[in-house]
Amino acid sequence: MKTIIIPSGDIYPYLYSKFGMKLPFLISAKDLKGNVVFANEHFDMLDGPGHKGFMGKNIYDLFPFEVAHKLWMNDMEAVDGNCAIKKIEKVKHTSGEWHEYLTLKMPLLNKEKRVIGTIAFSILTPDQLSSNNIEKADINSELNSAFKFLRHELLTPLASITGFTKLLQRELTDNKNERIDLIIQHILDASEHMNDMIIRGASSNPPQQRMDTFDLADVCKQCASWLEGMASSHSLTINFSNQTESSTVFSSKLDIRQVLLNFLTNAIKYSIGHNPIMMELSLQDSETLKVKISNTGEKITEQDLAHIFDEGARLASHSTIEGQGLGLPIVKSKLESLGCTVGVNSADSGLNTFWFNIKKTKTP
Repeated sequence: MKTIIIPSGDIYPYLYSKFGMKLPFLISAKDLKGNVVFANEHFDMLDGPGHKGFMGKNIYDLFPFEVAHKLWMNDMEAVDGNCAIKKIEKVKHTSGEWHEYLTLKMPLLNKEKRVIGTIAFSILTPDQLSSNNIEKADINSELNSAFKFLRHELLTPLASITGFTKLLQRELTDNKNERIDLIIQHILDASEHMNDMIIRGASSNPPQQRMDTFDLADVCKQCASWLEGMASSHSLTINFSNQTESSTVFSSKLDIRQVLLNFLTNAIKYSIGHNPIMMELSLQDSETLKVKISNTGEKITEQDLAHIFDEGARLASHSTIEGQGLGLPIVKSKLESLGCTVGVNSADSGLNTFWFNIKKTKTP
């Protein structure tokens, strides 16, 4: 990877000046193969070749396998989730002692907005820092400043996109075009979704699921519309069928939307031929809704079905398609935390269906 695109050209000097002397703030970046492409001077504290020696080497060559694998799985969670995540990670210092770090990881994008790697910001956990006579109040203050800065660096360009889109929307009021109106609305909706993800993921507090009452059918239609362009580029269409009279639910709209986008994206990537992708919303029973997303691909074997939601699982037939096998475990975790059930069925014909059940909101 020759070029690293980061949120702001001033991000490294800012973090160096704010944390470089007072707090041991590790900053690093990796490509999608696990090669370290940047490591700041604080990596000299770690057991290894020094910060310059870290760069250019693969993570599995720098740490014991179990440590490297844990770090890499966290990186891939940020990539597959396409959002900032927070983790506690443990590494060894030159003293031979193991230390825990609070790490914020997020995807790195190139100029074409494709994910090309991850960037990580790590600081010793409050307990570890306090053992080095640094006050917890100072630690929390500095961490809050760091998270606020990172969130600002992501939200500022997003606000510009939203602002220019609304300006364009006003400029086109005299020249009504339903197709353009729909595209503009998609941009605004997607911007709002990204805004929610950034605020939730890059908060200095643990992310909380925001629960809302919303129409599940509307969210299904919205996700299908967002991925219309991606489907078209694969010569596919997405057909949505709503077989319910009422589809109101009380759940995390952000997480349900993420689940639907994951299922639909996978359906597009793994389709064979040009049969439409089917998304169906129906009643499982009087109190439960069922969402099914089906595509025509290769039949999933019984062995693969048993492990398809396991972390790092990759089907042999999908080995040539980009992905890390972490999206489905994240999906399952999100759905189960919301009290939903999730599953997959595969027919001999190659019709593969991913589904989840969610409780309806009772109407008076």
